[in-house]
Amino acid sequence: MIPEIAEHPKPELKHHNINAKRLYNLITNRLLTLNRNRVLINAGICSIFTMQPGKEERKFFMIVKNLSFGSITIDTETYQKDVIIDNGSVKKRKKTESKKYSGRFGHTPLSPDENIPWGCKRLIVGTGHSSSLPVMDEVYNIALRKGVELVIMSTPEAIKHINDPHTNLILHLTC
Repeated sequence: MIPEIAEHPKPELKHHNINAKRLYNLITNRLLTLNRNRVLINAGICSIFTMQPGKEERKFFMIVKNLSFGSITIDTETYQKDVIIDNGSVKKRKKTESKKYSGRFGHTPLSPDENIPWGCKRLIVGTGHSSSLPVMDEVYNIALRKGVELVIMSTPEAIKHINDPHTNLILHLTC
């Protein structure tokens, strides 16, 4: 069974800390159902947040199994191109509309011409392993206008927030 419950600061959540091996065993033995729980993994410790009845929340969690230069594995799928995570759905980033700004930045930037996942309270842009993805000022302005917190950080740091509530991500997988 799930380990002893600890109270979480949010009353609608019950919180458990277990190691990754224990989590794997719970899932494979079907002792943990994923549609009522969220799991956050940080430094090998898994935190399971069990939703209480009547509370709205994502009904899934995502695990980044591998991140390397030019590649990311989320759950069982490996992506070789930049990705967008929009409310738990992973899509390839279509940067064609931004290529026209490459000369101005020396790199294809994140521009407002792209399909940016604004349906969130916080949008995290992972700017690559060396934080080289430029973000155009217009993107900041749109975020401010829409009331979305725009957070810019390296992709290795950004993936730590993949299961944060009300958060969408844009992940640049190279430089």
